[in-house]
Amino acid sequence: SQYRAILLKMRKDLFSQLSDINNQLQTYQHQRVTIVAEFEKRMEQIRKEKQMVLDRLYWQKGEQLKMQQELAKRLEFVEEDINFYRIEREEYLVDRWHLDQDLGLPVGNRPPPRVKVKCSQKGSSNCL
Repeated sequence: SQYRAILLKMRKDLFSQLSDINNQLQTYQHQRVTIVAEFEKRMEQIRKEKQMVLDRLYWQKGEQLKMQQELAKRLEFVEEDINFYRIEREEYLVDRWHLDQDLGLPVGNRPPPRVKVKCSQKGSSNCL
């Protein structure tokens, strides 16, 4: 009778295991659909994020192209001004000083050249 009780417990345990497996097999399709839907949702979020990043990059490219064109125009104007205000030298030595603009900056006189003084004392280091 004890052996029969053990067999009944084993049977009950096997039935519970079989019941769990049957439930998992029956819910397989539902689990599959749930997992696929979850991954599809993640993939859609990634696609949207990718599209947003690409749109932002495209917009930045357009803005940079506009800035490039504007800077090129400004550079042309500066180059034209530089060429317009270039001093054309007629006489190399005279023309530069004659045609340069006076900026109003004070210009001092140069100091006189050093005069060598002969020392009367031989071996003295105080003489210049």
